[in-house]
Amino acid sequence: MIEAYALYSGSSGNAYLLRCGKTSVLVDAGRSAAALCRSLRAAGVEPESVSAVLVTHEHRDNVSALRVFSGKYHTPIIGAAPVLAAVCENDGMRSAAKALVPGREFSIGEIAVCGCAAPHDSSANMCYRFRSAGGESFAVATDMGEVTNECEEFLMGVTCAVIEANHDSEMLRLGPYPPGLKARIASRYGHLSNTQCASLAAGLAASGTGGFV
Repeated sequence: MIEAYALYSGSSGNAYLLRCGKTSVLVDAGRSAAALCRSLRAAGVEPESVSAVLVTHEHRDNVSALRVFSGKYHTPIIGAAPVLAAVCENDGMRSAAKALVPGREFSIGEIAVCGCAAPHDSSANMCYRFRSAGGESFAVATDMGEVTNECEEFLMGVTCAVIEANHDSEMLRLGPYPPGLKARIASRYGHLSNTQCASLAAGLAASGTGGFV
């Protein structure tokens, strides 16, 4: 059985915890190492027991705790090669880094993991799918600018999914942000609108997904 926890989410930092049996993995490590450790312990997980941190992309709200956390607990860092090149600030981080191959499943303890490239304004960006030996599956799909056919196919049929909805298109258009920022958010390398997210969720529900976060 896969247990999933949104430790925190938002512009100040993002971190998700996936746990299956004795295996615990993180998706992203935002905020600070101290905040991350507090959140892990609140979820019943000691920081030193985390098997790996899976990084979606290199933006600060996703990786600001990574250097201190990985350095203290010697936690492996897994992600797309360009992202690892961007986030690994020292030899210790580089030695802990392991590049994944998108679309190729691999195992972390009791959890099977697979990554899929998703469009965003970063060097690369991954959404992740997790599968237990019992067949349960969980997906984390955040910071996507649009839902590509590849992403949609990758996510179809998962038991439960985290999908990020970022904005209402009309409120964004009429809102106070400068034009350049509005264009960035609404672009195919920005973030999903509520409408795009709802369409994806409806498709996943039709494919058998029973839970959404």
